[in-house]
Amino acid sequence: MHKSSEHLAWAIGRRASASNMQAFLSPALQTHLFNRPFSRRHTLVHRALCPVKCKLSSSEQTEASAMAAAAATFILQRAAKSYTKGERRPQPLVVLQALLQLEKAQKRNKVTVDGSKIVGQWRLVFTGDPRTKNPLLRKLYFPVRAHQTFTAEEDGSEFDNAIHVGFVHFHVTGPFRWVTARNRLEFTVDRAKLSLGPLKWQKDDLEKDKVPFEQRTSRTLPFFTFFLLRENLAAARGRSGGLALYAKVPEGEELY
Repeated sequence: MHKSSEHLAWAIGRRASASNMQAFLSPALQTHLFNRPFSRRHTLVHRALCPVKCKLSSSEQTEASAMAAAAATFILQRAAKSYTKGERRPQPLVVLQALLQLEKAQKRNKVTVDGSKIVGQWRLVFTGDPRTKNPLLRKLYFPVRAHQTFTAEEDGSEFDNAIHVGFVHFHVTGPFRWVTARNRLEFTVDRAKLSLGPLKWQKDDLEKDKVPFEQRTSRTLPFFTFFLLRENLAAARGRSGGLALYAKVPEGEELY
């Protein structure tokens, strides 16, 4: 039986020793999950007397890493739920740290993401890029309604990326493909559409490369590498280096 998110967070706090979890959770995540970070005194003593790399066995490191990843996932679930439901949400720094934590765990454990779960409509919840010099873009809940819709048909797969601000609706559309070995969604944009109330504008054949999409190599395409993809939650890093958190849009909900 699967535990609820609240029970999972409680179990993490009860089962994980401070010495193990301290090695995998940033201070921001420690504070969010346990109300306060592990003390500086404990951290210094632990590092001096019990270095993680020397004292933790391989199985203990794996267990601690898995629990830290579960804690990060719990935070991202809260962020997505609170953003879409209008409830109190975790601080942006906490969400950014959780994304980085989960990405690190996915790479360490070489987890393969189930690409079939990408089909459907997803709302963009949060974006972040710790490497940018602009503090406003480093970590923020996305301020406008935006979504990506992925459809898979026998004649090909297509995505629609849309932003809605009042009566203004902007869409870019094109084909995509899933690369299982890299947990990567590769795509290209070949159409754009803009609606300003009753005014409509559309542009086709945006793709300048005349090589068919199926024949193009990964080096020539934009992409998102997913390190989390569940029924209602997804997280990925784009080719430019930015991070994104998505929440699945329930059936019947309109984003316009």
